[in-house]
Amino acid sequence: MNKALHYLAEKGIEITQIAEQSFLCSLPGELAIEFSQQKNNYFLKSWEKIPGPGQDDFMVGYAALDEALLAIWCFYFAKPIEIDGWVVPLHKRPFWTLSKFQYRLANLAHLSESQFERLKETRLRRSLQRVDKAEFGLKLAEISQFLICKSVSHSNLKLMVRRDLEEAYIVQEER
Repeated sequence: MNKALHYLAEKGIEITQIAEQSFLCSLPGELAIEFSQQKNNYFLKSWEKIPGPGQDDFMVGYAALDEALLAIWCFYFAKPIEIDGWVVPLHKRPFWTLSKFQYRLANLAHLSESQFERLKETRLRRSLQRVDKAEFGLKLAEISQFLICKSVSHSNLKLMVRRDLEEAYIVQEER
């Protein structure tokens, strides 16, 4: 694994070993990613908010070392992509897949800001009733936290995508 991380270091990513099979990867001014190997799997984690997760926090696993290294490289060096008129920071969301995101885009609902706020409150209330306390943090965020993608051409529209990609809405700002 050390040899594989050497490639990232050559690209300017600072690599700090924090345990035998665990490393911290970072670039100045960016979130740090903890990279670890457990058995034959590789895990990426960035968890800044306590208890979290915050908007930018994630934990994701990979079966192949190359996939995990590519996700780290993309996180620091890739740019947001445009999909159907939306600026999507897919590179900062390694827990999202392009195919599931595209499916969500094909099944959008349109809401006003006030309708969306009511929907979020309802989702959160329902989520709090369903989530076991042992899974509280990430599980609650997955079913109640929405992440924003901006419109390329309409400043009054936002694409609100649920963290687990199970819902997405075009939200029009009320003026």
